Amino acid sequence: GRAPAQLPFDQLPADMIERIEVLRTPSAEFGGAPAGTINIVMRQPGGQPQAQLRLSTQVAFDTLAPRLFASRSAPLDGSDGRWRGFVSMAASERLWGSDLQRQVDAADGSGRSDLDLLRGRTRELTLMPRVDGRLSTRDTVILRATLLAMTTDARIDGAGSVIPALGPAWNQRSLEIGETHRQMAQLRADWTRRLTKARLEARVSADRAGESIERQRQGIFADVDPPRQSISGFDDRRVERSAQAGLKLTGTDAGDGWAGGLEIESRRLAVDTVLRADGIAPDERALTTRYERRTLRGQNAWKERGREQLATSR
Repeated sequence: GRAPAQLPFDQLPADMIERIEVLRTPSAEFGGAPAGTINIVMRQPGGQPQAQLRLSTQVAFDTLAPRLFASRSAPLDGSDGRWRGFVSMAASERLWGSDLQRQVDAADGSGRSDLDLLRGRTRELTLMPRVDGRLSTRDTVILRATLLAMTTDARIDGAGSVIPALGPAWNQRSLEIGETHRQMAQLRADWTRRLTKARLEARVSADRAGESIERQRQGIFADVDPPRQSISGFDDRRVERSAQAGLKLTGTDAGDGWAGGLEIESRRLAVDTVLRADGIAPDERALTTRYERRTLRGQNAWKERGREQLATSR
């Protein structure tokens, strides 16, 4: 039930979280965390059919931004209760921005005044289907997917005026427009086999994430001779693909606890960036990198039997 490390938590709705566990002890299971682990458990299918629907809204800058969350959990037809399905969907808009005004006055009578108006809107869509089932009395399977999409539009309108001590005053205006798009798709399968004194777990997952950023800035200096105008732009494209597999064996005996496992991960990242400015040829840059990880881990926990026996004898 833990969320993968590459999941963008800033895009994960709180309604889809079942609970958050804080593990205050070291654990080899979570990448060798030396101090502790925060385990985010997502919502799971329930034993009985149930549905949720929640609608809310936000008001900012005289504009409405609705938010919708819906979920449905029920046994699958014809499975005699052995298979259960769950799906949750969240769609929302967030409005954000600010009004910033700055003014500087000097003793010689010169001064400067600036006003920046920032307006932004973020639209997010999250879909998380899940199926839990039993292949036998000892074997369980979990199939799940995560689909994320986000679009952000931002605009900054700026105006400034300068009153010099000598010479005429002049004004300038600027406009900056930016768009950000992010998508992610992840598929994961988990299989658990219960043995006599141990539990065997296997998981396989694959995901693809993409992000694109576009920004354009325009500046106009109208009161200078001659008038000047400048335009610059920035485009960035990122695509990341990864595949992971893991195998874990855990002792379930009432005595000493032990666990061991193997993890394999392959990740590839491609980045394309283009910089543009007036009178300058576009600057194009490309980067491709690959990362592979293989981990063999083990952990053992034992009880202080001497103290326990001493306490029992007393």
